[in-house]
Amino acid sequence: MNNFAIGIVLFNPNISILKKNINNINDSKLPIILINNGSSNINEIEEMLVNFKNLNIILKNNDRNMGIAKALNQICDEADSMKCEWALTLDQDTIFSNDILDKYNEFITYKDVAMLCPQVIDRNRNDNKIIDYKRIPFERIDKCITSASLLKIKAWKKVGRFDENMFIDGVDFDICYRLKTAGYNILRINEVIVSHAIGHISERKFLFWNVQVKNHSSFRKYFIARNIIYLARKQRKGYKFIRTIFSEIKLILITLVYEKNKMNKEKAIFNGIFDGISMGIMDGRIEK
Repeated sequence: MNNFAIGIVLFNPNISILKKNINNINDSKLPIILINNGSSNINEIEEMLVNFKNLNIILKNNDRNMGIAKALNQICDEADSMKCEWALTLDQDTIFSNDILDKYNEFITYKDVAMLCPQVIDRNRNDNKIIDYKRIPFERIDKCITSASLLKIKAWKKVGRFDENMFIDGVDFDICYRLKTAGYNILRINEVIVSHAIGHISERKFLFWNVQVKNHSSFRKYFIARNIIYLARKQRKGYKFIRTIFSEIKLILITLVYEKNKMNKEKAIFNGIFDGISMGIMDGRIEK
């Protein structure tokens, strides 16, 4: 499998989960690219990696958090420089099995495929629904998260890389949209199931509907609000703007009604909306 590379984005990672994932990689020749986005526990990371001298690990340190899009581009650049055709992109919270690439490998020759992704189970919830892979081995889908997804480097270059203006939130859906627009296929391989921590989500009742309260920080609220608008403007489809308006209203109301630290979060949301409309900047309005 010399045409594969594995990349993991790190930002203050849980060392035990990171160690477990690296333990799951049993191919000593497979490049493992670690992009450290300014983690405060870099010394612990480096100490842990001493135990894996038998593996082909490349650690690259950013002196600050450069965002998920930048880190993903760094992974793909490194994979491309090593002549790898595919990059398995992971974040530090995703737990995967050691046969993930074997299962993906069966589908990489599918017509015009640019990305393969798994079924994702949120380990913080107990109502996950699993598709029977024996009945439905794979499905063509429109979008997926990048974590535990296998991305074709040639397709990544063709559609213009990950959009670093977005920093975080929506980065994965943006590149999926561009891949689909370029005529590529995205396949969910239902035999591949990964455990992922999606957040501190709770479910509440709002009038007649059940709503998910995601409890993101003000920092994340800013980017969610900003990038909803940024993506709609970028894709230039009328129905996207209508959906965007409802998405922003929903974000404002759920935060106002159910979440703590409401004032700071609402301020972050409105700053994000303003910057999304004006195509804004990433610095100056972000409250951590």
